[in-house]
Amino acid sequence: MDGALALEVVSKDTYLPAFQEYYAVVPACLMDEHYIPTLLSLTEWTRNANRTLTFADWRMGGVHPRTYGRDDVKEELIREIRGGAGKNCTYNDGANGICYLFARKFAPDALEPLLSLAPKVMGFG
Repeated sequence: MDGALALEVVSKDTYLPAFQEYYAVVPACLMDEHYIPTLLSLTEWTRNANRTLTFADWRMGGVHPRTYGRDDVKEELIREIRGGAGKNCTYNDGANGICYLFARKFAPDALEPLLSLAPKVMGFG
């Protein structure tokens, strides 16, 4: 998102009151995770990249994605996050070899194995 679009998001007064009213009664909703993406998809979608850059595993259900710890960090996990496992990753409707640039949530004890795997899986170092 560029600076001009960011300014438009924070200055919108048409949709914000409706979201504030809704989120007052639905505590599991988070403004930064719901309002901005919804607003952009409704009003400014042609200026948006139309993709997520962050991998999060929501398959367990609940209000938080899965947290990966030391024992979870394996080469297969990193390859899945980056676009393996048969995913069809796109960017503005065009094929792209890498699905995500970031991932969440990793526990502090996952740092060492992540740093050890990065050169091998990501091809540097």
